[in-house]
Amino acid sequence: MLKGLGRFGVASLGVVLAGTLTAACSSSSSSSSSSAPPKTATNASSSAPAKPISIAIQEKYSELPVLVAQDQGYFKQNGISSVNLVTVTTLPAMMSAVSSGQIDLGLQIPSAVANFNAKASGDSQLRFIAAGQAWNLQWIARSGAGIPAATGSNWQSTVKAWKGKTIGVPALGGVLEFATSYLAKQVGLNPGTDFQYVTVAAGQAEQAALKSGSVDVVTGDSFGGVLVTSTGAGQVVLNMATNSGLSTFSGGMESGYFGSLATLKADPKLYAGFDKALAEAVAFISNPANRAQVEADIASGTGVTAAMAATLYPSTKAFDLTLTPTMMSKTLSAYQAIGAITGPTPSYSSLVYTPK
Repeated sequence: MLKGLGRFGVASLGVVLAGTLTAACSSSSSSSSSSAPPKTATNASSSAPAKPISIAIQEKYSELPVLVAQDQGYFKQNGISSVNLVTVTTLPAMMSAVSSGQIDLGLQIPSAVANFNAKASGDSQLRFIAAGQAWNLQWIARSGAGIPAATGSNWQSTVKAWKGKTIGVPALGGVLEFATSYLAKQVGLNPGTDFQYVTVAAGQAEQAALKSGSVDVVTGDSFGGVLVTSTGAGQVVLNMATNSGLSTFSGGMESGYFGSLATLKADPKLYAGFDKALAEAVAFISNPANRAQVEADIASGTGVTAAMAATLYPSTKAFDLTLTPTMMSKTLSAYQAIGAITGPTPSYSSLVYTPK
């Protein structure tokens, strides 16, 4: 179990940042055996004291490598005393808080960072320092909607069955709508004409909308998918992580950890330590021998049941991703294909900072 879960709570950092975060919101419309005990904390650089890092997040499952790194002692081994997760409900608030240095890092999609940088300058610009996870989106259809589940060789029939349906997305104009519209256009459907979008908040609202029939399909990540399907409200009919026909999104990054250039340049060794600790956590998660521990961490870190954690475990392979020029090229191609990047194609160096 995550022995230090309280260290990740919003309150642990909210007391410190309550005023500044509120201002941001208002102004912005090595693998180890699972039986091994946590490693003894030793600072990677004995001449420098360990320091905390804060991360702006929107939901905890995406932060599983961070939770595991804290629990296994990887952060303290690499010069980080603790990592505090701060839940930020809107994208503008997250970008404002991270770019201004109120929060050290954020976890967000590349198009958001690219579009922010197009309007920012100097050290207020943002850079990724580590990958978060590969594309891991799912589409869930209500029972009786007449939408077949996709196979690795045939996802088109699933998307074609969206004709005449209503699809719920968390936010109109967001990346989930962009990705859905892109897939629809590949099979000749016209969003807004052949099917309609409505806004449906993630979680209980999605469950209710599917059960009532007010929507036929909802979309989100694997964590949200488990929350919805566990209630019997619907079933996954299309999954980016398993349907190989979705080649546009193959090999790319759905989200990554980023900070402002000013923050990253101020202490590059600290963020190099974060990157290293995160890689060690991903290696731990990827080792099948650690499955029981990882499932326990999912359950205690996110509040889901043990059965739901077991269902989520296969999706953890999405965390096994490394930030490279080739990967970022595939990532940017996907985001441009779906229309989420509004300006010219960013360069690798304009989006990535390698702390040393």
